[in-house]
Amino acid sequence: LNETVEQLTLPMEATPVLSMSERSWLKLHSLSFHGEYVDVAQMKAFPLFLSKGPRLRSLFMTVRQLPKTAYRRAPILGYRPPDDPFQPASIRLRSLTIAYPDPDDDIFSVDATDLHQLSLRDWPRYYGNLTYVDRQITGSPAPILTHAECLSILRRMNVPRLTSLELVYLVNPGVVDDELLSYISRAFPRLEHLQLHRYRADKEENVDYEHIAKLLVAACSLRTVRLNLNLHGDHGPYCNFVPTRQSWLAKFRDEIGPSIIGILQELPLLGCCELLYHQLGGSTWTEFRPAHGPEPHFIEYHDQDVHLYVIRLELLPSSSPLHDISHSYVGTLSFFQYDCAADMALGECPSRHLE
Repeated sequence: LNETVEQLTLPMEATPVLSMSERSWLKLHSLSFHGEYVDVAQMKAFPLFLSKGPRLRSLFMTVRQLPKTAYRRAPILGYRPPDDPFQPASIRLRSLTIAYPDPDDDIFSVDATDLHQLSLRDWPRYYGNLTYVDRQITGSPAPILTHAECLSILRRMNVPRLTSLELVYLVNPGVVDDELLSYISRAFPRLEHLQLHRYRADKEENVDYEHIAKLLVAACSLRTVRLNLNLHGDHGPYCNFVPTRQSWLAKFRDEIGPSIIGILQELPLLGCCELLYHQLGGSTWTEFRPAHGPEPHFIEYHDQDVHLYVIRLELLPSSSPLHDISHSYVGTLSFFQYDCAADMALGECPSRHLE
């Protein structure tokens, strides 16, 4: 298998990374992992495993981090000083998606001149932490990046061909992310698609969304913009209090969205701006189109932003077919979206106290 396979999409719980790292994967060009790490040994084996795939072009990792370990964020290639005799194989990525990345990881030092797509994100979605009571189920033990860490990663990478960028980050109290937004707007001349999930550590911060939009206008190559700005007053996902949802929707639709698109429509190639809206049944991207664009200029339900997560339902015995893959007991996986609205008392919006 390792001599012929070109693409792999695997659940982390059923992947024997340790044994896979003992072989070379000379034709592997696309690698995707999802789920949750099993233990620290599996996590630590990744740098060696990836060094065995010199032709890797696409890496997609939405893996929930392990709690209560020495690893604050899981290593991908890890970190090694320049004089270390063991260096990872030279890979030239075209697409890179990592949930909860380590800004010091060597993955951001590989040749990225061919990189078209970059996503430094969360998994599960961080906004679930702002509503759910049981963070052991919904959240991740690893912290999202700060805006300064995002900026340090982008400055390390030489990505002249980048066309799509997603960032998920936290803005600490008393600081601004203007430098990051300005860098994005001027450093990537081919950037067409931008998605930002900006969270505020200061729950009292009133996010100046017009100022953010004005900074992004300098990115004249943008065609689509997606923004989740964690605005003050947003009730968050699964709010069951109808008056709160109706009030926020009116402000979102009639004030915030038109104001942002009114600024961003100065971008010559912009087709639309999408803002994240938390409905009762899930979170969706709502579309606002420029005044010169086709009608309708507001589409309430455009595209769902799923924040699924993995749980282990049962163990399979070693006689099962999956045993040939993992050489151990593995969990069957179920992907679902937990609707905690059913668990809420009617008339209560649990996220209001977070504002």
